[in-house]
Amino acid sequence: RKCISRYQDGWMTCGDDTCAHRTRNIVCDVHVEGERSDMGLCCPVSGCSGRMRVEYTSEALYLQILYLKSLFDLRGAQSKLNAENRQRSERNMGHLLPPKLSDVEVGSLDAIWTDCDNFLRESAYSVVNLSSLFSLTVQAD
Repeated sequence: RKCISRYQDGWMTCGDDTCAHRTRNIVCDVHVEGERSDMGLCCPVSGCSGRMRVEYTSEALYLQILYLKSLFDLRGAQSKLNAENRQRSERNMGHLLPPKLSDVEVGSLDAIWTDCDNFLRESAYSVVNLSSLFSLTVQAD
């Protein structure tokens, strides 16, 4: 929840290290650089030529939730433990035992894993559109 609220807060910081202005207000302006001009989020501080950047991006949120999902993955932890025990048995070492968890603890960990999985399923980062990915090679014909 903390990660999601941090993303939804929408804080932006100026990319110029000497300015470091921080705001949630968006100022759209035309950024002119030589002969090239494009729309961008210019820093509202007078005299600053920096561009505003999002502090906590949707990509960072996706990666954080993906990490949290891996922390609460009991099945994944069990398969890693089984693989480690196979390697230990090949080297004539003792087996590792999993921690004993109550049903309530297992249920809580599964609920957190399910919540993370649901967030990730709804994210556009988890979908690869192959037609747009290979559109450059198709257009070259």
